[in-house]
Amino acid sequence: MELKGSLNEYELDLLRQRSVEARREKARRGELIVAAPAGYLKTEDQHLEKDPDLRVQQAVRLVFDKFRELGSVRQVLMWFLGHDLELPVHTASGETGWKRPSYHTVHRMLSNPVYGDAYAYGKTEQRLDYEEGKPRCSIRRRPREQWLALIPNTHEGYVSWEEFERIRQARAENVRGPGQTGAAQRGPALLAGLLRCRRCGRKLTVWYTGRRAHGVAFTAATSRTE
Repeated sequence: MELKGSLNEYELDLLRQRSVEARREKARRGELIVAAPAGYLKTEDQHLEKDPDLRVQQAVRLVFDKFRELGSVRQVLMWFLGHDLELPVHTASGETGWKRPSYHTVHRMLSNPVYGDAYAYGKTEQRLDYEEGKPRCSIRRRPREQWLALIPNTHEGYVSWEEFERIRQARAENVRGPGQTGAAQRGPALLAGLLRCRRCGRKLTVWYTGRRAHGVAFTAATSRTE
């Protein structure tokens, strides 16, 4: 009886593994649509199409237009809040609603490859950790090279794939760190991170020359030779 129960459990586990692998293969082909983000609807044949509501389309486009104009996620958020505008969201029932945007809402929209006409799957993974002997499940975002699938040009995007990649690069440059100016912040050097070299297009940073640092010069963020 115990042997029969063990065999049944093994068969169920094998079926689950096959089901998971079939799901992964479907995702690798770009055919697995779990849910559609705001601005899109999932069709019966597992494809994405733009929401026919023109107000929804205009709101999504406005997010990308404002990022091209203002250059940072926070500035886009502040512009929407300053103009008392809402963004579309999908409710638990799958319907489209409207809510006051948050930083997370704007960032998620600008970083989701779906809006750049690409299919993406496997961007996050679940991790099981233990705290004081108790299991705790968390979700971690994977690096892009570890995603299960990333296939450009699978549907109509709100921006082109090339434009989405430029936005991704601009967001990466806004992160402050060694060798990076980051996004413009408050302080006396208000132009730091805003001026760009007319030849290479890179952000300009301020550095000082002379023994007592009286001289001031601007240089491209990645090179000080020009």
